[in-house]
Amino acid sequence: MKGESKMEKIIINGKEVNTNINSINRPRLKDSMNVKRLPFGMTERAFLEELVEQGYTKVTFYEMPTAVRGWHNVYANCK
Repeated sequence: MKGESKMEKIIINGKEVNTNINSINRPRLKDSMNVKRLPFGMTERAFLEELVEQGYTKVTFYEMPTAVRGWHNVYANCK
């Protein structure tokens, strides 16, 4: 179903994290959300590892389309 994202628990550097990094259908970003943008040139996995090192245990990835067809920006809501 569109807009649903399956969360799963994975272990990164010995820490358990709840994330949707492997989900195909990611939710769209809402305007009122406080999120972090994936830095240019960084993989989603490297970004997730960096967020886990900062102490986050739940990371939900969101996608937002751009003006270029087929391209999108990735954002993460961290808790």
